[in-house]
Amino acid sequence: MVFFLIGGLQRQKRLRLLVQCIKRDNPDIILLQEMPIALLFFNMILFCGDFLKLRKELQELGYTYHTDPLQSFNEKSEEYGNFLEWIFGRLYNHGLVIFSKLPITASHTRVFSPKYRRYFRWRGFLCAQVQINGTSNLHIINTHLETTNCQAKLGQINAIKQYVLTRIKAKDIDLGRDHLLIAGDFNICSNYTWDSHLHVSERMYTILCENMKEIGLGDDLFANAKKTFWYNNSDESLDHMFVSGKLFSKIKHKEVVDYKDNVRHVSDHLGLWAEFEI
Repeated sequence: MVFFLIGGLQRQKRLRLLVQCIKRDNPDIILLQEMPIALLFFNMILFCGDFLKLRKELQELGYTYHTDPLQSFNEKSEEYGNFLEWIFGRLYNHGLVIFSKLPITASHTRVFSPKYRRYFRWRGFLCAQVQINGTSNLHIINTHLETTNCQAKLGQINAIKQYVLTRIKAKDIDLGRDHLLIAGDFNICSNYTWDSHLHVSERMYTILCENMKEIGLGDDLFANAKKTFWYNNSDESLDHMFVSGKLFSKIKHKEVVDYKDNVRHVSDHLGLWAEFEI
């Protein structure tokens, strides 16, 4: 499994490089963020050419399954933050997508409440159920939190937690049988670059970990990563991968990877690579 955040400039060239690296390393599951997927404008859905091209190329490499990019356009009307959002629609999708060689048997998407996000920025989370064998599933949540607003991030963390608790209560997720993984750009530093002045109990990463433990995710595979964001000589570790205890016991290898060539990097964020024996 590999996770990458791929928004920004020169995207088409970087996407070509991403496909080359995926072809070389051959992960089973790919989590992407800031992948422009589609626009909803006056109720007309316009697919982004980058997504269509990437989907075609990955399908040729065996990634038969992917999440439905249209799901995030089906939110209830109260999710619109103001009148302009309702008039002009969602200027762009939240950019979360999962590609898989293994069957994706179900997927759900949620956009964060307007109380916990910026207008026209449809950040949220995407949940996919991947069939591992005849008796168990891997539940994956791909998410992207707000950048600097701590109160917004707290609301978004709680939204993810409540979603998982609801699905556990409904027995859609059985942690005794299935595996659960939540990964993404949380915009929360595990190396405390942003809030080292606070007591450890008040730091955002501590709060994030406590919330993840409440839904059975006691381990962040990249808690001790030196950095996951390299741009402008940054030393911030913003991206994380939380796993359930059963999945943690299956970890074979993990590393932070930098997909690049002599000219460019795939992303200003480093990738999270994890291998499991399930």
